Amino acid sequence: MVPWSIDRPLASVDTDAVLIIGDRAMRDRFDGWRYQWDLGELWYRWTGLPFVFACWVARRGDDGRLAEALESMRDRGLAELASIAEREGAKHGLSNERCLAYLRDDLHFHLHDEQIEGLRRFRRMAIDAGLAPAGNELTCHGCALA
Repeated sequence: MVPWSIDRPLASVDTDAVLIIGDRAMRDRFDGWRYQWDLGELWYRWTGLPFVFACWVARRGDDGRLAEALESMRDRGLAELASIAEREGAKHGLSNERCLAYLRDDLHFHLHDEQIEGLRRFRRMAIDAGLAPAGNELTCHGCALA
């Protein structure tokens, strides 16, 4: 594995493979690479479940104020998706329309049963492969992710 800074173009990378996420995956072209996979799509085809790429987490013992603050910020952001896309799209090399479609259609801001089951499956597989420790119970708004 080699580090790859965000300011270096894909053409400058001298590796057999790259993992591209976030803004770069949305705006860069991948000409010249023999294979390209969308990891979320592959996971879904394999398991029939959505893949959760990121989520907000807090240590056990939080009195709920952090969760309330994060949920409030999420809800404010959801109410302002169009203005966020208009303000931020160009900064990230995206058209206003593409940025809005990404925020509105590609991202999901609540965990539902299928996403939770996807997290459970991934966790079990990571434990079975020796990549994550067993035992530490994960919770999501009171639902166990054992």
